[in-house]
Amino acid sequence: MTNYVKIFDKPNHDLIIPEGFKAVTADQRQRNHERAMVVRYQRPGKVEPNNAHVTVIYGSDQRLISYNNFAIETHADLPGQKVN
Repeated sequence: MTNYVKIFDKPNHDLIIPEGFKAVTADQRQRNHERAMVVRYQRPGKVEPNNAHVTVIYGSDQRLISYNNFAIETHADLPGQKVN
C-alpha cells in the first residue's frame, strides 16, 4: 500500500512514500534558526548514504519544509564514467 507524506495530519497525494518504505530515523536538527524534524524513509535495513530513500523535513509548527524522493535505485553509470 502506498503511503503519503502528511502535512498538518492530512495526507498529500502528490508526495509519495513508496510501498515497503518505513521511517528509519527521525532527528531534531537546527535549520534556518528553528528546530526541524528530519525523517528518513527507506526499506528496512541498514541506513546507508545514497541508498534509495525519501527525506521529509518539518518545521517546528509541523509545516513541510522539504521533501526529497531518492527512491529510485539505478545501476546506470554515473555521468563522466567510461562506458565499455
